[in-house]
Amino acid sequence: MVQTSLAEEGYWGANWARERALPRPVDPTDASLANSVDRAWHDFFRAALADLPPGSRLLEIGAARSRWLPYFARNFGLRVTGLDYSQEGCDQARAILARAGQQGDVVCADLFNPPAALLGRFDLVASFGVVEHFQDTAGAIAACARLLAPGGRMITTVPNLTGAIGTLQRLLDPKVYGIHVPLGPRELRVAHERVGLDVDRCGYLMPANWRVVVVPPTGRGRRLARRALGGATKLVWAADRLGARVPPNRLTSPYVACVARLGR
Repeated sequence: MVQTSLAEEGYWGANWARERALPRPVDPTDASLANSVDRAWHDFFRAALADLPPGSRLLEIGAARSRWLPYFARNFGLRVTGLDYSQEGCDQARAILARAGQQGDVVCADLFNPPAALLGRFDLVASFGVVEHFQDTAGAIAACARLLAPGGRMITTVPNLTGAIGTLQRLLDPKVYGIHVPLGPRELRVAHERVGLDVDRCGYLMPANWRVVVVPPTGRGRRLARRALGGATKLVWAADRLGARVPPNRLTSPYVACVARLGR
């Protein structure tokens, strides 16, 4: 199975090579306002994985520099594996696991041509911003589904480029926007159903996080744009904590998340 990505391996390899400082693993115990995103994801995963027993096998697709592998190992007791085709990204994922004191495997291979030993093996297959880089969304999801064990579940998350974040990204860096296929809940649900997966839920996550917008690394106004995006995001988070809640929605939500299952 071969599929052309809108962002090829060289793009990601160059990105990871520039990022020398390793990110910290996800820490849901940090109650600070700045950690609002990780805490929202933690709440989402606690609900989505409530019936997944410890020792279940997780595969993260697109695991370069993954903060999630040690998180899933530590907080859910899962046996974790990462898959990515960037050697630089895989090396960094291994370093993050080691620094966190967690065990796991990281396999450097192409999603569309994975080692045979990975096929049909995993109880949970998760991806964070992968399938939207392929014109054939259902084809990318089908490649992910090949790695699921019978009865396994898939969690697919993508940036919400159908709302304000997409507009901002197109204005600030159209090249970055161009390597994404904008997907909303309906499109993501349909793509999962087309390949025979049963969708448990599919919708928007969080009221806002405009920091996901990629600002060009050089150019006038870069610092101002980043500060404006970060400041506006924190204002919404602070209001949410004070009770002025904004429900997840098409216009301002930063993510779309789908939970689906493979029949036995």
